Amino acid sequence: MKIVCVFLTALLALAFAGDQCPPSACTLDYSPVCGSNGQTYSNQCTLKDAQCEDGSLTMLYEGECPDCNRPCPADYTPVCGGDGKTYGNKCQFNTAKCNKGSLTMDYEGECNPDCDRICTMDYNPVCDNNGKVYSNQCVFESAKCRDGSLTQGACPEIEPF
Repeated sequence: MKIVCVFLTALLALAFAGDQCPPSACTLDYSPVCGSNGQTYSNQCTLKDAQCEDGSLTMLYEGECPDCNRPCPADYTPVCGGDGKTYGNKCQFNTAKCNKGSLTMDYEGECNPDCDRICTMDYNPVCDNNGKVYSNQCVFESAKCRDGSLTQGACPEIEPF
């Protein structure tokens, strides 16, 4: 009898030794949660099962993830994302933003690493021809590099306090 118990214990240990993520008894309750991989899970339990397989997976929020895989036109009107990547058009940028969550658009046109200058925080205002105020000449030159139509202009009068 002892031998049978030892044998069964060893057999069970072998059966579960390679299975680091045993399946959970998740309910069929549909309370969707959005995972950081852009996938919608039917509830937190099924997300937890997936987290066992992928330790970097987290819950972004309760509710379904947006459908980010929509078709985009083939026209090339590039925009530069805050991640330094050039996207073929605004639709492609919005798809990437949908997938990444916190992506911003820097400017229209291809990303130009020469435009990304390190500027001081000095405040010596410079204005462009559209009346926008830049904190200093370096910041203005970076903006001008991104948008070739900018020229230096007059700053609006600011009333003292």
